[in-house]
Amino acid sequence: MLGSHVLKTWSATQASIALSSGEAELYAIGSGVAEALGVVNFLEESKLLPKTMITIFTDSSAAKTIATKIGTTKLTKHIQLRYLYVQDLVATNIIKIRKVNTKYNHADVLTKIVPTATLLYHLPNLELESYNYDIGDEYC
Repeated sequence: MLGSHVLKTWSATQASIALSSGEAELYAIGSGVAEALGVVNFLEESKLLPKTMITIFTDSSAAKTIATKIGTTKLTKHIQLRYLYVQDLVATNIIKIRKVNTKYNHADVLTKIVPTATLLYHLPNLELESYNYDIGDEYC
């Protein structure tokens, strides 16, 4: 979004088979980077924003480690080359990868069961609101 205007939305399923959750998260980072590069390029060419640093947030320490270290290890040598391109973008300061604590991760309320307090904390950030239903449960 730019202000209150939606510039791009998308939904996708994972196209690649991952051998670990860290690898799956790396693939998600790679997809997010590709989308972000497209949006930033559009904004810069349209003169809507000056040169912009892309920051990708992840809650996966394993994916962050793979994305920020150059090369592969014995455990990651099978990862598809197109996703290792993220390492080069990090090394050349085109993107930053940052860890987001699960407490502050808006995506968690859309992908897993969270305590009611966590859901209520995130609703305003998602531009949603709660009605005072008495659900009588600690989780929703």
